[in-house]
Amino acid sequence: MSREPNPPAPTDWHKRPNGTRGACPICGCPTLNAGFHRSYKPEEGMRALWVKRQKSLSGWREIPIFAPGDSAQEIGQALQAKHPKPPRAPKPETIKAVMGAAKLEAFGFTAEEAAEKLGIPRGKLRDYRERYADLWTRHYVSALASVTKAVRKLAGTEAVFDDLTHYLRMAENADRWTMQNGEPLFPSSTGTTLTGFYNGHYLPNQLSDAAPKTFESYQAATRKWAYLTGDPPLSEITSDMMARFRNGLGKCSGKKPGTRMSPNTTRGILRHIQAILNKAGPAGPRNRDAAELITRVPWTKPPREDLGEPRIVTPDELQACYLAATAMDAPRFPGIKAPAWWRALLVTAYNTGMRRGNLFSMRMDQIDWRLCQIVLPARKMKARKLHVVHLNGSVLEHLRAIRTDRELVFPLEHWPKWFYDQFHKLQAAAGIPRSKQFGLHALRKTCATLLWGVAPQAAQLALGHAAANVTMRHYIAAGGIVAKALDLLPQPWLAG
Repeated sequence: MSREPNPPAPTDWHKRPNGTRGACPICGCPTLNAGFHRSYKPEEGMRALWVKRQKSLSGWREIPIFAPGDSAQEIGQALQAKHPKPPRAPKPETIKAVMGAAKLEAFGFTAEEAAEKLGIPRGKLRDYRERYADLWTRHYVSALASVTKAVRKLAGTEAVFDDLTHYLRMAENADRWTMQNGEPLFPSSTGTTLTGFYNGHYLPNQLSDAAPKTFESYQAATRKWAYLTGDPPLSEITSDMMARFRNGLGKCSGKKPGTRMSPNTTRGILRHIQAILNKAGPAGPRNRDAAELITRVPWTKPPREDLGEPRIVTPDELQACYLAATAMDAPRFPGIKAPAWWRALLVTAYNTGMRRGNLFSMRMDQIDWRLCQIVLPARKMKARKLHVVHLNGSVLEHLRAIRTDRELVFPLEHWPKWFYDQFHKLQAAAGIPRSKQFGLHALRKTCATLLWGVAPQAAQLALGHAAANVTMRHYIAAGGIVAKALDLLPQPWLAG
């Protein structure tokens, strides 16, 4: 009597029995042409349920068979877990490119400049940085020590102006590096420097309650001073050094690509530096809390102020934007339609002259619907004085159209890039060319100019300025006001 062999277990290699259809009756494999196959053993830890083997030139090759419906991501993860790829060592030319790119970045070159110098695409450079992050970081940090030495050697010399943009990038990298190491960028052993006096005395005593923007502007001014002058001791600062600093600021890049720093920005930086020096100088009736670290305060004449003509938004432009709001589909918030949101913002900014920060921090519970006003606390105002904003009928009507129980009147999805992208989209839909498009500050200046034509004091009070000359110098488009007044002059030769 012949004895039949025991049937194979599902985890043993086997073929589908002849004459069977559908799934394999031994292991349940759904593939008809699996050849030799088996189920995965639990200890193998695979997401796949079966495996088949095929003969190849290098021997038997195992191929996982996945359950129906498995995603490509799940299959990829399973294959990686079963057959992990050993980390591939970078080629010598790749190591050289990574080292060179890291060093160029530390020395102030942009990604485009570094890729051009190395002769590789920018995308490949970005891939190198992500794939070989440890190698990149190691050589970047190593290069920063050399960058710091170079900045300390160049600062305060005429050589920084040979390529000022590149030097300032180097200085910023060196500044971050030394800050992480807990040391100043320009250490001094001969006395207190301007930045040292600013951080140790001026900042805690004079700017303790300053607005965040004021603090940021002082920080930027002292950094520029240190980068261009090398931050010498207070006793070594002269009027000639101040003049060189002023001239150097005029060679710095402006906010727009390809432009130089404006005279107004230079004046602002000089004003901050001068205020710090004044507090380091001798005490006097108007400077009673001066530190008296220097006997004479250096000074230089600031560049002439370039006021220009304020950008005024015309009624036609406002009407076109108002109508074009129907094309807007963002922002998306419950109970608020995007067109109504934009119309309310335009109408409120135009009729109140509120600053951008006040508009977007305004809360629903601050609006007094009965008295038709909103009260802005002193901490929200630049002049640190409580400010009452009147809301006329048009503003109230549009605010009611977007009234819900939310906190902010004008909530934003993202700030600030999202807002300005959407605002430019609105103006483009209104037919306003990009070269003539405006920001919210232009609506503030438009409101000021119109109010000034009616009552100058009303313009000053509406904008929350401490003095009328601030309103007049920076917010009023005098040309239109003068033209209207001249048109009303009596013409005696036309009488009779």
